[in-house]
Order: sequence, then structure tokens, then C-alpha cells
Amino acid sequence: MPLSIIALAAKEGNDITYTGKASLAEVSNFFDVLPNEAPIEIKQQRDLTTSRTSKVREYLLGCDDHIFGGVIAIMKTFTFDEIKIPSNSSKVKIGLLTIPDDSMRFFIDGQGRLSGIKDALPFKAELSDSFLDIKFVKDRGIEGNRRIFVDVNKNANKSSQAINLAFDTRENNSVFTKYVIESVPGLAKKIDYEKTSASGSSEYLWTINQFNSFLTYFTGLSKNELNKNITNTEKMDKFLSNLKELFAHIFKHPIFVDLDSKKITAKQIRDDHVFGTAIFLETLGVVGNSAFEKFILDNNFDWSLFSGFAAIDSSKQAKCWQGKLVDQDGKIVKNKNARNRAALHIIAQLGLTPSQLLVDSL
Repeated sequence: MPLSIIALAAKEGNDITYTGKASLAEVSNFFDVLPNEAPIEIKQQRDLTTSRTSKVREYLLGCDDHIFGGVIAIMKTFTFDEIKIPSNSSKVKIGLLTIPDDSMRFFIDGQGRLSGIKDALPFKAELSDSFLDIKFVKDRGIEGNRRIFVDVNKNANKSSQAINLAFDTRENNSVFTKYVIESVPGLAKKIDYEKTSASGSSEYLWTINQFNSFLTYFTGLSKNELNKNITNTEKMDKFLSNLKELFAHIFKHPIFVDLDSKKITAKQIRDDHVFGTAIFLETLGVVGNSAFEKFILDNNFDWSLFSGFAAIDSSKQAKCWQGKLVDQDGKIVKNKNARNRAALHIIAQLGLTPSQLLVDSL
């Protein structure tokens, strides 16, 4: 069957493009996902990744208030029958766009959405009546179509992980991260919600995405596992009460006391102390997880054992961090081995027992 939709036609650049809405069922039935094995000489789209398809499918199946950005379709043959509107002085025309069933057509932008839609529809029938914005462009040949793909994608500015966490209210991982930040006394003013890293003259020590990584190490759960397991406030509160006690001791360290009293800036801490780094925050998560697991086994949640944290030397120049978080040139080391070696050092300083998993990691 041909595809017929109400569309708006107007000049864009030196050509006419057509914009309309098609139902997800129409999109799924009328368009095919381009094969990945196309030779480079005729390829007009990047290869589709299964992970992109899975994310779109899960998004559609997981929420009823989904919103998609528009897609762009290339079409070879078509007709546009204008619908005359009295007293219309606009240069935008409205009409019926019809693409024959035997016309060449494909998505130059939106392959992942198309593939995810096709995968989701069999499991959620009501999606058939949802609609998608489509911009239709007349086929310009391989080279011209490729230029469209480049023009659309080369300057695309993907939202940062920090913004995604800060703005998202659907995923439990995001909700939990913000819940902890806003509930632990003294923490929120140290976290940047917009940047992915704190640098320059930033007044923040860490960022929301770095703190999210801390939570994965502290809980021992991946981000996907956090989404599946931390499903309500009651479950969040079980972790939150322990995190409040942990940070109550962490923030008694002289460095954080001086930061809160404005005797030192966040920039100075980031420049001169390991505590202002993302890898230290991850390290703290590993230390906290090791203690938390021991507390669960002993059924005794004694966070006062972290009272000795205030005596730990935070300077990058301190010998205790050499070969752990700091290399021989004084630069911060950012890898699993550095994180775990530093965690063992802090655990030893506090007189705690490391988890067997941590010991076996080295």
C-alpha cells in the first residue's frame, strides 16, 4: 500500500521539503531498516547498532509519555496534491503527500528509532496509534543523500551524561542519585548538576555523573541494576540512612571543613588534594561498599569506624598516594588498580576489613 499523509510543503535551502506525521504502525510497515552490509560505494547511512535498537524498544515499552525527535526520510517518487485554503498568504502549502509502494524510500536519519519501533510494536499494540514527525526529502542521489546525513549529524550536540541525570525523572538510577545528593547534609553544594567534570574556577568539587559512579561502587550495583532494584523511596532510604552516616564522618575532614567555611576553594582542593578528584570519589565508594558488606554480615552498622578519616593526609604530595592515585610525575592515575589500591590504604588506616572481592582484585 502507498503511504498517504497530510503534509506541509515549503522551501528549505534550494529545494522543497515536506513535513507530516505518520503513525508508528505506518512507519513500521512502510519503511525498512537499511542492511548493514551495504558496500561503502553505495552506503548512505551508518550501520545500525543493536544497542541503539534495544534502547529505543525499552524506552517505548517502558513509558506511555514517550517523545521522539523527528526523523528524515528520502523518497524517490511521490505526488503532492495541494489543499487550497482561502485567504492563505503563507508560503507554506498544505496537501496530501502520497508515496507509491514501489518508490525507493529510507530513513537518512532515524534508523535506530525505526528499528526500535519495529521491535516494540508486537509487545505494545497501543503504540500503533502514536505518531511520529517525518521530514520527507526528494532523493538527491547517493552523494546528495550522503551530504544530508552529514549535515544533520556532524553538528549534533548530544546531551551530556550530567544533564541526562539531572533532568531525568523516569529512570530509578537518576532519581536515586538526585535523592541522595539532596538528602545528605552538605553534599548538594559540592555537586555540579550540569558539567561532566569540575575544572577551572568551578565552585564544585564533583559532578552528578561522578557521584552516580560513586553510588554504583558503594551499592555494588551497576546502573542497570540500580534501575531494576531501587524502585521506590523505601528501598532508597535503606541506602540513604547509611550514606548520611558515612558522609557525616567524611565531611569532618579538615579539608571539607575549610571548604564549607570558605577558607579554601574547591579549585584549590582539586589542584592540591586527591579528595577533589573523580577517582577518589570512586575509591570512597569502594571503601564504603567494603564496610557496608561487613556491617550487613555482622548486623551492626557502626559508621563511627570512619571517625579516623579526618586524620588521613589528603595532599597529592603525600607519600601514601604515590603508586596509588598519584604517579611518579605527580599526575592523578585513573584506573581500577589505582582505585582499589587507594581503597585498601584507606581501609587499613581506618582499621576496617577489606572485602574478599577487593583483595582478590589486586
